[in-house]
Amino acid sequence: MKDKMINRRMYFFLIVLLTALLAGFGQSAVYGQGIVPRSREDIIEDLMAGMSPEEKIGQLMIVGIHGQEVDEEISSRLKQYHFGGIILFDKNLETEKQVEALTRDLQEAGSGEMPLFIAIDEEGGQVARMRQVVEAPPAALELGATDRPELAENWAEKTGRRLRSLGFNVNFAPVADLGSFKARHFSTDPAKTSLFVQAASNGYRAAGIVHALKHFPGLGKGEVDTHIGRAVVNISRRELEEEDLRPFRETIKANGDCHDSFMVMLTHAVYPQLTGELPASISPEACNLLRDELGFKGLIITDGLEMAGAAVAPFRELGVRALKAGVDIMLVCHGYEHEEEVYLGLLDALRVGEITQERVDESVRRVIAAKLWLTEQGNIHK
Repeated sequence: MKDKMINRRMYFFLIVLLTALLAGFGQSAVYGQGIVPRSREDIIEDLMAGMSPEEKIGQLMIVGIHGQEVDEEISSRLKQYHFGGIILFDKNLETEKQVEALTRDLQEAGSGEMPLFIAIDEEGGQVARMRQVVEAPPAALELGATDRPELAENWAEKTGRRLRSLGFNVNFAPVADLGSFKARHFSTDPAKTSLFVQAASNGYRAAGIVHALKHFPGLGKGEVDTHIGRAVVNISRRELEEEDLRPFRETIKANGDCHDSFMVMLTHAVYPQLTGELPASISPEACNLLRDELGFKGLIITDGLEMAGAAVAPFRELGVRALKAGVDIMLVCHGYEHEEEVYLGLLDALRVGEITQERVDESVRRVIAAKLWLTEQGNIHK
C-alpha cells in the first residue's frame, strides 16, 4: 500500500513536469519527434482513473485537525478518509519552524492519491492567524478607505508569498461582501468593492496561491453573524443582482479563463428571494446563479458546516445536500466526529445512488484542476 501511494504521488508530479517540459519545446519540434502534448483534460482523467470512490469522496472535503504536529491519529485519519485538504487555525500554529514542519508533514502524511490543499483564513485586521509569525495585513475596510486598490493587490501578493513560504497553498480571502462584522469588507459601495476584490485576486494569483471570494452571494446586508445564528438577507432579487453580486461577477469575469486559481465560498445566510428558506450553502439556486449567470467554472466551497447558520440538518445530510445543490468542497473545521459524519454521509449517498458517480466526478475534476494549477506554480511540495 505504501509503495502504491508513493508511485501515485510521483505520477502526479511527473505528469505535471512532463507537460511543462513539452510546453517548453516548440509545437513543431514536439510533433516532429512524434511526441504529442497531452491535454489538461487527459491528465485529469488519467489521475481520476486510479482513484477509488472512497478517495474521490475524501477529495471533496477540507477539514481541521487537533494539535501542532502530525501524530499517529492525524496520519491515520488522512489515510482512512483521504481528505483533500486541511485548514489550520491559531491553535495549530506557534513558531515559524513548527508551522513549516507541520505543513510539510501533513503533505507527507496525505493518503497519496493527490497532494493536500493546506488552507488558512488570513484576511487581515481582526481575522488574521499566527500574528507572531506572519505580519497581519490591514483590515479590508482600512485598505478600502485609502481609495488605492493597488494596496490591496500588494498586500495580497505579499501575504500570499509569505503563506506560501510556510507551506500554505490556499487562503480563504478576500471578502467580497458589501459590509461585514469586524471591518472585514472593503466598502459598502459595489463599484469600489469590486475594484479592491479584483486587485486582491490579482495579488494572490501572482503569488501562486489559491484564494476564495466570500461570502457568496453577498453577506453584507445580513444582521446576524452566521457563526452564531441564522442570518436572513431579505433583499429583492434586483438589489442582489445590482449590488451584492457585482464584486463577485466582475472579479470572476476579470479572471478570464483562470478559474482554477480561486474558489468561491458560499455563505450560510438565507436569501428568501433566491434560496427560499435554505441557506445559500445548500441551495441549488445559489449554485446555479454562480455557474450559469456569473459563469464561474472553478471550485465552490461551503463556509464551515459547523456554524450555527448551517444547522438545518444532521451532518450526515448536510454534505449530501450541498453536493446535490452544486457545491464541490465541504469545509468542516472543528470536530473529528463531524468530519466523519459528513464523509460517511457522502459515501453512503454515493453507494445507494442518492448521488451519482458522475456528480462526484464533476467536482473531483475541479479539485484536481486547482491542484494542477498549484503544482504548475511550484506551490505544492512533497
